Amino acid sequence: MPKRIAQDKEYNDKLRKIGMLFQEKRWSISNESRESFIENRNELLFNSVNENSDWISLRYLINIETGKNLPSIEMLIKLSIALEVDPVELFDDIYKILYNKE
Repeated sequence: MPKRIAQDKEYNDKLRKIGMLFQEKRWSISNESRESFIENRNELLFNSVNENSDWISLRYLINIETGKNLPSIEMLIKLSIALEVDPVELFDDIYKILYNKE
């Protein structure tokens, strides 16, 4: 297998692990659907009941949890608030996955 393809596969595997991390943390709060999670957190933590002002889109959350996207730092902070976890611990968990420190 060419080196570039191997690197891409390794990176994609890491993104999937990070996605599973987010999904597990979301389920630890509640086993509700992604839509309900976004809506409930929107009202509870981000003080918004307007569905057009969601703190994260459903598509973006799906992409994070399925390993298609790595969230920005700003989104990581919002996710840590929504998941009720310390942002430093969340960054550390992601760092460990990305740099094989598990």
